[in-house]
Amino acid sequence: MAITKILNIKESKGRNPASHLENALQYIQNPDKTEECVLVGSINCLPDTAFEQMVETKNIFHKTGNRQGYHVIISFSPEEKVTAEQAMYVLEHFAKDVLGDDYEAVFAVHTDREHMHGHLIWNSVSVTTGKKYNSPKGNWKNHLQPITNKYCKELGLGIIPAEYSKKPKNISRDKWEKEMSMKEIILRDAQMCAYAAGDVEHFKYLMRRLGYIFKSGVWMEVQAPGYRYYHSLAKMDEMFSENKIRYYVDMPWMVHPHFYSKNIRYLKHTNLSEFQKKYYAKMYRLRIVEQNRFKVNAVKYAEDLKRFHQLQDEYLMLVDNNIRDFSDLLDYRSEQEKKMKEIDDKQHEIYRLSSSKKAGN
Repeated sequence: MAITKILNIKESKGRNPASHLENALQYIQNPDKTEECVLVGSINCLPDTAFEQMVETKNIFHKTGNRQGYHVIISFSPEEKVTAEQAMYVLEHFAKDVLGDDYEAVFAVHTDREHMHGHLIWNSVSVTTGKKYNSPKGNWKNHLQPITNKYCKELGLGIIPAEYSKKPKNISRDKWEKEMSMKEIILRDAQMCAYAAGDVEHFKYLMRRLGYIFKSGVWMEVQAPGYRYYHSLAKMDEMFSENKIRYYVDMPWMVHPHFYSKNIRYLKHTNLSEFQKKYYAKMYRLRIVEQNRFKVNAVKYAEDLKRFHQLQDEYLMLVDNNIRDFSDLLDYRSEQEKKMKEIDDKQHEIYRLSSSKKAGN
């Protein structure tokens, strides 16, 4: 797996506004780090004259000031023993995927540390249109890290969720996923408390009664007991923003939040096989957890509640697809795997055709 990081190369003070860009290009092409420049490549320019070409592009379009370029670092996990060739493959394809024919860029893989890592630097000004590269909010999470994941997957390397990459390194992925899985339950509890509350303080009281802890000095950030992270309610739902929460808690006509288990009893009396009834029995025993959410410190039942939701989804899948025994389940799984392979094959064919077109251009 690999983690992607993007940095801005700012304008430097003095006669040469692009000196930071020049220094960065020299750094990533250091022969001592790149096996005597064997692990250096470029697109839309030549590595040896990249800086001069980038400056010329800026001069042509009269955009020599402000942001000078971008610097991406792709770091690979030392546990996977990634080779220099694999790192070069990811870096080169990442550069072509992100920049296409529009921006001059130099990339290099460094082998001077325990973990393999690569650098990519590109000009802020497009060589074809003269427009400056735009990196909007969410670009890293929604675009850059997923591209790194795509080419890591092609090589059989592990991938990492974009959200996880920005979290501290001293938490395992399993623990991080467990932390993130609480967000859905936190939001559902907050919606339930907002419906029942008479004002904002009453809302906080009900949340604390469930066991949640509010972060001091910060608006509506809560932590579930036994968990590490605080989560912003306003980011989960704008109804919890400071200028809207008072409006919602004062409205008696506020709609009830959705709960998975609502009106589920009728399923017990349908024509179920023994296989389906076993799933239903497990799910029904856990239903009591959701019915008692307003008891003191009920958030401690969060794991049971998540298990209940999982069992319900699995149970409904069995019923909806008429899976009445284990043999039916194996057949269903085989059919789904076949469909997934067909989709995967089509995606690879699309990538292949896309790469061929780019090479032809």
